[in-house]
Order: sequence, then C-alpha cells, then structure tokens
Amino acid sequence: MTGGVFFCVPPFLTQSGGVMMELHAISTGTMPPALWWQAAQAVQFAGADAVHLREPDWTASEADAVIRSWSGPARLILNTKTAYTVRPEGIHLPEHAPPETVPHSRSVHSPAAAEQAVLNGAERLIAGPVYPPRSKPGAGIGIEAFSRIVRKVNVPVIAVGGIKPEHMEELYQAGAAGAAVITGMMGAPDPENSTRQYRKEVERCMTFSSSAAEFKD
Repeated sequence: MTGGVFFCVPPFLTQSGGVMMELHAISTGTMPPALWWQAAQAVQFAGADAVHLREPDWTASEADAVIRSWSGPARLILNTKTAYTVRPEGIHLPEHAPPETVPHSRSVHSPAAAEQAVLNGAERLIAGPVYPPRSKPGAGIGIEAFSRIVRKVNVPVIAVGGIKPEHMEELYQAGAAGAAVITGMMGAPDPENSTRQYRKEVERCMTFSSSAAEFKD
C-alpha cells in the first residue's frame, strides 16, 4: 500500500459494523445498445451493485428502452449526457452541472468541489481519477488527494479512474465507499470474469472490516 495513507473509515456501515463498499460499472461511452445490454447483464449478475448508462450518442428512445426493460440485482444509473425521457432509477451529473433537486450523484475532482456538490444536493460522489486512466496517462489525483475528498464530506465517496482489483484494499483504507470501473469491467473482453475479480476484492475488504469491528466489540 502507498506510504502516508492513513485509515479513514467513512460512516457507511454494514449491519455487522464493517465498512460498506459498492462496485459500480460504467459504460465506455462508445457502446451500441446491443453490446451495452450484453455487457450490463454480465456485470450485474457477476457482482456489480450499480450499472451506469453513459452513452452520449444514443437516442432518447434507445435509452428509454433500456430504462423500461431494466431488472435485476443492480441499480441502473443514467449519466445525463445520455438523452432520455423516461425517469431512470438514478442519475449522475458532471461536476459543473446546475444544482438538481432529484436524488443524484455527482462527479468531483477536489475537496472544494465535493463540498459544493453536497450543498447542491448530491447524495453520493464519484471522485477521481484516482489512478491514471488508460485514456489519460498521468492524470490521476492520487490516493492521498482522494482521502482528502472523503474527509471533506459526510456522503459516500466512490473512487473512479484507472482502478484495478489490486487497488481495492488501498481504496478501502482511504475511506472509499466503493469503486467505479469503466474499461476494467464493461469495456473488458470478458466483462463477467473481470467483474468477479473486482467483486472478490471488494468482499475481501468488507469481510476484513466486519471482522475488525467484531474484534473491537
């Protein structure tokens, strides 16, 4: 684990007192509807807690069809860059989008932006890029900067950007309420198998957290 990162437990716990971590799968932004649906079904039944529809080139009717048809264990969250007319289960906004009154999550890149997002009604934040994404080498904010965002607010903060299964423990230690993955899950050659690898690491972190809480009690 990276030196200098301290343990920062967020106030989002399982029933046994362990830290809750969610796994979010985000589409690549270049997926046709049939491919998106195939990958989305694979990741949700392999352990994703939420699937994000982020396809700006889709028509509203294509997005509406997915929203109407969606079922299964994972929540469907729609990125507002995608046109739609049917209200989805959840929406996700970019950092500089206007304030929104409906329940939503929002992207942030700094502690100040995180604080403002919560003031504007965000119930959950997705912060990063923590690690350099494949599309933007060298662009990661780093784990310590992510930790500062977590400490700034009292809502769940999910990490995004260049995340691999082996990063889960470090993110957990930094206080992440979960991880959002793009190319590593829905953009992977085998989305189901890849998602299972991420899920395994999430469960390992949560099991450790629960065991530590029980030992403390």
